[in-house]
Amino acid sequence: MMKAMTPNNPFLMTLLFLLLSATASRACVCPPSPTVLEAYEASAAVFQGVIQHIDVNEWFLDVSVQVTQVWKGVEPGVVHVSTESSLASCGFRFQEGTECLIFMDDNSHTDSCTYTTETGTWLYTHALESIGAPTVDDDMTSWGGIKALYD
Repeated sequence: MMKAMTPNNPFLMTLLFLLLSATASRACVCPPSPTVLEAYEASAAVFQGVIQHIDVNEWFLDVSVQVTQVWKGVEPGVVHVSTESSLASCGFRFQEGTECLIFMDDNSHTDSCTYTTETGTWLYTHALESIGAPTVDDDMTSWGGIKALYD
């Protein structure tokens, strides 16, 4: 025989509590993705680097990146990139010590809707197949690399 659902039923009370306490969640919604080459052209800078430090505030992360390879827009050295602090607001989840390929706009900003990705992922391989070799690398043979030693 089935127990009647009365206000004294713990299952009913738990279900009612969960339904009444649920809040609407906001999820990241990205616009339609451009091709990698379109994203490259639209970006102010495209580079690869190791995440050195992350400063967190209420709305944004300020990420210090030691540049290791450059396709366009930055010099070797340390670059600061911002992203939203919440994944729900499309912030990219940077982690100190990881190396990332970063597509940055002219406001030094990136997010999870760009082709920014950690190295070694499928997206990283796909992006490199599209954008080709970097224009400046970390072997310190370019003037930018030599200059970065003294910055």
